Amino acid sequence: MRVIAAGWRGESLLEALRRREAARSGSAEWLSAPCGGRGRCGKCRVRVDSSDRGEGIGVLGPPSADERAFLGEDELAEGLRLACAARFARDGELGCESADEGLAVPLGALDQGTAASNGPGDEDGRGLKLAVDLGTTTVAACLLDASGRTLGQSARANPQRAWGADVMSRIEAARSPAALELMRLAAAGQVASLAEELLARSGSPLGALGEIVVAGNTVMLHLLVGRDPSGMGRVPFAPAFLEELVLEKGETGLRGLPGARLRLLPGISAFVGADLTAGIVATSLGRSRRNELLVDLGTNGEIVLSTPSGLLCAATAAGPAFEGASIACGSASVGGAIDHALWEGDGLWFSTIGGLPPEGICGSGLLDIAAALRLRGIVDETGFLEEGEGEAGDRRFCLGSGREVYVTQADLRQLQLAKGAIAAGVRLVCAEAGIGLAEVGRVHLAGGFGSYLDPRSALAIGLLPPEFAGKIVAEGNTSLRGAVLAAGSARASAACRAVATSARAVDLASLPAFQDVFMESMLFPEDSALEGLSLG
Repeated sequence: MRVIAAGWRGESLLEALRRREAARSGSAEWLSAPCGGRGRCGKCRVRVDSSDRGEGIGVLGPPSADERAFLGEDELAEGLRLACAARFARDGELGCESADEGLAVPLGALDQGTAASNGPGDEDGRGLKLAVDLGTTTVAACLLDASGRTLGQSARANPQRAWGADVMSRIEAARSPAALELMRLAAAGQVASLAEELLARSGSPLGALGEIVVAGNTVMLHLLVGRDPSGMGRVPFAPAFLEELVLEKGETGLRGLPGARLRLLPGISAFVGADLTAGIVATSLGRSRRNELLVDLGTNGEIVLSTPSGLLCAATAAGPAFEGASIACGSASVGGAIDHALWEGDGLWFSTIGGLPPEGICGSGLLDIAAALRLRGIVDETGFLEEGEGEAGDRRFCLGSGREVYVTQADLRQLQLAKGAIAAGVRLVCAEAGIGLAEVGRVHLAGGFGSYLDPRSALAIGLLPPEFAGKIVAEGNTSLRGAVLAAGSARASAACRAVATSARAVDLASLPAFQDVFMESMLFPEDSALEGLSLG
């Protein structure tokens, strides 16, 4: 996709593109800056028109030292630049294309149980409704008719990924009122654009939409309505709001939807948000009479334990490794990203999204690769990479021919941090409730990443404990399913409010055992624990 970016002297190309895409309302699927534009990841690559290639010819200034380090002379000669580092030498415009082909959002993950069921007296007569899951990485939406029947669904990238891959990057960016407004415009524009798409596909006018019901993590909901999220960036992690928030038409900030009010579902805490509230209702976890877990795997791992005594929730900062953002060849779920792998014969077999030549490694692929290397003995229980190119500590294991794709020792350390945070969170939540791991009857994995990882890989690297073998169920997008139910049923909406007020959140970092359990959980399972476990 080629765009024209207009910038001012001294402004970065990334800043110009952020302004452009926010103003265009939801067209920023192609732009990604995982590190938030800090020059640390080298992944906000764009290809500029030929007039702006070379040493300062055209509107852009010459490549910076960061660009030369990440790209090299050959890629610079081909017109590739880092959007965060390339700066305008003068006011002007230039054409550019993204090196990112766009996030692949598989709609199959949205097809599980999205039909709402209304009971007598549930319908409020407001016409069509739109249920939305506003995720950190993707925005998914489902259009419902007056009876709660699904008319269509769609999903796109969250354009706020131009401000970073994780919520902490966006909280930091939102300290600037101008950036906060741009992020609001970007999110609101994407929701409005999805609504327009689905209404057009159903043959309905824009005015037929009566209500938009949104689930999402607490930070994303703040950014959608332009509320300052900075209170969640420091102790005591205080959000501006957690309760259900209703904005009537004219107050929503959603362009082109004159008759729609906006309803944000309630959250439980700063980092256990409305996405988990909706997920609890979607999986009926709150009504379970046995011990069950709901685990949403992402940059902010969220964990809910349901027991006969009630709901216990916690969040743990897993970091962006599951999204591929902190990995040398890491990638979002785009075409060419390695999504699954296993050891076969004398080498590593892998598949890519779309069957394209390998261009990077997304989260599910990283887990499979780490599991295969651990089972093969190429990675030991400490996470040390024993085989590969380079010296110990700076070693890489190459995966195949074509574009060089590999995992490094540093990548494995990032994965250990992420999986250690989740594993520690699961163990500590169960311990806090007085529940043994073997007493958990079912484990629901939520979210796109949770839906596509191989449970055997999760067990092989210790992301989930061996006591969960045979109990793991991939639930898909439970946040969207819960939003659909809340949009179509007054009882489901009431259930969301009840869950948000009754669930108890625990601060894992304040627990005396946290540091020891976290350090232990970073290790991979010992050889004896892997016996009988295979991939393939």
